[in-house]
Amino acid sequence: MDRARFNQALNVTSMGLILTDSDKKFIECVFRNPGILAHAANSVDTEIQALVAALVAVSQPDGNVILVGPSNRTCQEFITSADGWLNNFKTSAEFGYNLVKLDSRECITIETTFTQTTSTITAVSGMTDPSNLRGMGKNLKLLIIATAEPWGKDHPMLPTLLPLLVNGAQFVVCRV
Repeated sequence: MDRARFNQALNVTSMGLILTDSDKKFIECVFRNPGILAHAANSVDTEIQALVAALVAVSQPDGNVILVGPSNRTCQEFITSADGWLNNFKTSAEFGYNLVKLDSRECITIETTFTQTTSTITAVSGMTDPSNLRGMGKNLKLLIIATAEPWGKDHPMLPTLLPLLVNGAQFVVCRV
């Protein structure tokens, strides 16, 4: 992903936003080399996850993001927050977009005016069924796993996620 464009978008929207050390570490994880990135045990607020998703969507061509959350409520909060952050960019010359689809329960799809590409932010709940993610990885830039469970190399979802990682998606595990 293009870190410079991400930072430009962050500067547009972050007026008055104070990031904690945990938030900053989460953002750093997004820009490491693709692969499995275990986030610190500290929790990352849904609001910060949504901000990062919105920034990726508006600043990266085909900036698709998926959050796998622990509950439907968490996923709905994530989508609502991401929509709120996206609204900061709606009329921006560089990061503006047209809304294609908004389903407050599961996804937001936008077409960016600058790159003329479509970006989708999706939230799905259920860490126990890996089939939830099959077919969702087209042009995926970022996969966020928000979980209270321990995550490791023997997790049942890992075989489903490997093709996403091979195709270059960033994979961040964070505690909720």
